[in-house]
Amino acid sequence: MVIYEAARAIISLRNLTAKELAPAVGVLQLLCTSSKPALRYAAVHTLNAVASNHPAAVTACNLDLEQLIGDPNRSIATLAITTLLKTGNESNVERLLKHVSPFMSEISDEFKIVVLESIHALATKYPKKYTVLLNFLSGLLRDSAGYTFKKAVVVAIESIIKQIPEAKSIGLLQLCDFIEDCEHVKLTQRILHLLGREGPYLKRPRQFTRYIYNRVMLESAPIKCTATTALARFAAHNEELLPSILVLLKRIMIDEDDEVRDRAAFYHYILSHNQVALKSAYLLSEEMHLSPSGLERALLDYVHNSHTVAGSPFSLATVPIADIVQPNDLSSAIESDVVKIKAKSNTMAGEGRNASLVSQMSGKRIQDSFAEQLASIPEFSGLGSIFKSSSLVELTESDTEYVVTCIKHLFSRHLVLQFDCVNTMADQVLENVYVSCEPDDPMFNIVCTVPCKSLKYNSPAVTYVLVELPEDLECHSATFINILKFTIKDIDSDPSDPGLPDEYQLEDLVLGISDHIQRVSKQNFTLAWQELSPETEVEETYMLVKHKTIKETMRQIIDHLGLQPCDQTDHMPHEGKSSHQLLLSGVYRGGYQVLALCKLAKVLSDASLHSNEQGVTFQITVRSSDPVVSRIIADAIG
Repeated sequence: MVIYEAARAIISLRNLTAKELAPAVGVLQLLCTSSKPALRYAAVHTLNAVASNHPAAVTACNLDLEQLIGDPNRSIATLAITTLLKTGNESNVERLLKHVSPFMSEISDEFKIVVLESIHALATKYPKKYTVLLNFLSGLLRDSAGYTFKKAVVVAIESIIKQIPEAKSIGLLQLCDFIEDCEHVKLTQRILHLLGREGPYLKRPRQFTRYIYNRVMLESAPIKCTATTALARFAAHNEELLPSILVLLKRIMIDEDDEVRDRAAFYHYILSHNQVALKSAYLLSEEMHLSPSGLERALLDYVHNSHTVAGSPFSLATVPIADIVQPNDLSSAIESDVVKIKAKSNTMAGEGRNASLVSQMSGKRIQDSFAEQLASIPEFSGLGSIFKSSSLVELTESDTEYVVTCIKHLFSRHLVLQFDCVNTMADQVLENVYVSCEPDDPMFNIVCTVPCKSLKYNSPAVTYVLVELPEDLECHSATFINILKFTIKDIDSDPSDPGLPDEYQLEDLVLGISDHIQRVSKQNFTLAWQELSPETEVEETYMLVKHKTIKETMRQIIDHLGLQPCDQTDHMPHEGKSSHQLLLSGVYRGGYQVLALCKLAKVLSDASLHSNEQGVTFQITVRSSDPVVSRIIADAIG
């Protein structure tokens, strides 16, 4: 074990070269043949970690790892398989999958998902092998397994289809075969929705309609509804399929289920009468990812506000977008749609009314949890729905006497600054704690401050500041100068002691363009672009010299604007490319749709022109539902 710990200590060091890793890897290779299961497990577990960053360094251990595939300990065997998949090269993918196939039938679904993650990573690493990998995954769908594993396989196929456009046709056909004999309603609905979203744009869309119509004839009402919508999407996107699908919809109109009949009748009407507006709204456009609880609160606010009801109709622009988290791996993708987060620190209310904070949000959507928390505070009850909540911003160092972080909550007309405070001084208690904010722009009006009553040692508390945003949309950025103010008392002082007023300087807080934008992905950027009026289009060109590569510039642009990359355009297929096109989408505060088409080109120094200027030229073309918003986004780079 001493030898193992020494090898593990070497591997844990940063920035090691392959030569420096070799002795430690050699020791782990020897331990793989140990008679003790604990040593074999420790060795293969560490090699698995090394293979994630240095696969070439572990290649020498492949023969020993292959021997461990048959290990009676399933954990060791699973780690051996996943390590081999990480170290494999493009030429031996088929051979590796032959090792995996018999192994998958012998392990539980939990271990299968671990192996599945490595297979998915292999598809990303070697995209030309998509046919072999998709065939392997479709074979897993035919095996007897539970819902969780089969959902993981479907998610893996979806991911490959999204990353590799050439794989769409074969991947969708394999999913079509799966739903012919699928006992899981949710999985069938998921695949039908995917077919309706991706199938109409392929070269031979007609081949998918038979599979979809079979579900209408043979399945339960929930599946029939999803299949009917998918069929209508095919007809809306393909004129040559319209006559035959209208016939199918007419047949569905005599179904025994009310909702199925209603959907078929509605889609038949808008397709047969060419109702352009309805077709665009319900079939061509992508659905908005609205927060269900946010929609409920917005409707309640609308009903209870009598003067609003008498004035204007209810608008979905007042409903917050659901805070959708893109999973980094399959295990997170197959969990429930509920987002579970870990709090940086446990926080609690100053006066007992703010008790539900970040640490208690497990099992809820982040946005909805913040909304419930703020709605319980009287000063914020009339602000409406939260449009967006920012990530945590640190306003002090983590080892100072007072630790303060901030979360920015954007509403349609207001900004709430949530300051989470921690007192690290054991001999002090702070009372009447609040943050004094001074914006550098007088257009931002400080409405009120909600202090916390007491801040005891190592017991987090919260204070808020309410800011009224300017009516002018173009006035969107500001810097807030912050000072933490409080009354300080000794921990053992008399209760009647008034204490001493004191203050603590905090870092400045910046409100930027990205805080006003909610990321929303578009599956079909071209169609969404065409739906927005060209009259709202604004174009600007910039010369960016801070970063020398397109990849770095692209990452900076995405972070600065806060928009969502579409169609995988945030990934460059070749590092040496001299130009690239980036597609971005989102929603601006107030419900304004935003699309941006960005073109980047690398500029090299030209000796003949005696120019040493290097950088990236950046051209951005913006369309939105309001020309003012288009101008705001286009000007945000400068």
